[in-house]
Amino acid sequence: MNQLQALRDTVRIAQERGMPELPGTDIGLEHLRHMADIAESSAFSPAKLGRWLGWAQCALVASNIGVTLEEMKALNLRHSTGPRSTPTPGPPTTPALRRALENTTSADAQSAAKHPTPPLKSPRRRFHLLHGGTS
Repeated sequence: MNQLQALRDTVRIAQERGMPELPGTDIGLEHLRHMADIAESSAFSPAKLGRWLGWAQCALVASNIGVTLEEMKALNLRHSTGPRSTPTPGPPTTPALRRALENTTSADAQSAAKHPTPPLKSPRRRFHLLHGGTS
């Protein structure tokens, strides 16, 4: 996944949709721009860049300016088919799983937009969905 481009696009969307600057806070557009500048000029691990991307997208959705979690998921899916970052060591995967991950398309992004994630009703469900579970 091209996480750096996803971060750039997240900041662009924040600017276009009028996210408040909120100087001096960790949740405003000013901070997101600063994060993107640091990410551009640093050699982050894919894991760290992923955490920063998640924070930026969370701040954008939480700013209540009309950006949804589904839009951020679709953005991430679009960037998952582009140049990939260096893989980090992780659990072994099966050939079928690798093929499935490599064949993610924009149709997957459209499907995510048509079928939004159901409401998170309990802390256990939130944990399950946030950590790779399905509905």
